[in-house]
Amino acid sequence: MLNINFYLSKNLTIFMYMKKMNLDNVFEIFNQDDEQVYEEAGMKFLMEDDTVLLNTVVRGIETYWKLDDIYTNKFPEQYETVRSRVRNKYFNKMFKYLLRINLNKLEPFFDTVGDLGYGTVENSLVEYINHFVLLEEYEKCAKIEKVLDVVQNLYYPEFELA
Repeated sequence: MLNINFYLSKNLTIFMYMKKMNLDNVFEIFNQDDEQVYEEAGMKFLMEDDTVLLNTVVRGIETYWKLDDIYTNKFPEQYETVRSRVRNKYFNKMFKYLLRINLNKLEPFFDTVGDLGYGTVENSLVEYINHFVLLEEYEKCAKIEKVLDVVQNLYYPEFELA
């Protein structure tokens, strides 16, 4: 895949050079995770907040699929060679945030569902589970399923008959 850069000189002549884009670094923008961004801003404590963690996971999954679509349409042949590796790397990175979410506190779930919408949260978590099912990483699926259960029980609580 070629990345074309244009430069304007003093006499307004356009110069162009092409360099090979490293497909392994397609998602290089994501190498600096939210935790690093918050730390640089002096706000690392936010990554201990369950609402921030859940938002990070859900938004991260959404963002991945949007960028995946862009690269699939723009560079179909080149991107296909690294697509599964990029997805796996990125989804595993999001998983470390999911593990830190306290499932016993419901407020973060209400906050996230309120901010992003029930469908967005549920769909992102279902897509996340499906990814790990294909890889047969069922322990990860079970952990994501626990988060999904909490979200679904906010809106579809089980009723006990007395």
